[in-house]
Amino acid sequence: MSLFVSHGAPTFALEPGLAGPALAELGKRLTRPEAVLVVSPHWMTPEIRVGVSGTPETIHDFRGFPAELYDLEYPASGHPELARTALAL
Repeated sequence: MSLFVSHGAPTFALEPGLAGPALAELGKRLTRPEAVLVVSPHWMTPEIRVGVSGTPETIHDFRGFPAELYDLEYPASGHPELARTALAL
């Protein structure tokens, strides 16, 4: 199964509006995934980069937003095997 969810502005974490509760409800109805692949267009590199850590750190790839956004952490587990497969593809 594939699902694309655009994150919107970083302030969505503080002000989820109507979409926040709708996404929370959707999360309750979906089967828990084995892994989530996050693709970011925010980074410009000469080659494709894939994080393969089992414990990735939260990356705050934005500037100029309220200080409380920089304090948010998302302690998700990584999936190194799947990351290496994605990189190989």
